[in-house]
This record gives sequence, structure tokens and C-alpha cells, in this order.
Amino acid sequence: MQDPQAEIKSAKAGIEKPHFREIQLEKIKI
Repeated sequence: MQDPQAEIKSAKAGIEKPHFREIQLEKIKI
């Protein structure tokens, strides 16, 4: 049960926190 808004929040957080976006990129790589 993943909230669609959670993805939007993490996307906004990625813009505000570049290091967080790097973690997301690593998740995509795996």
C-alpha cells in the first residue's frame, strides 16, 4: 500500500535534498 502522494513528496525532497536523490538513483540501479 504505497501512497501516490508519497512519491510526489520524495520527488520534492529530492529537489531540496540532493543527497536524498542520490539514494533514489542507487535504488533504481539495483
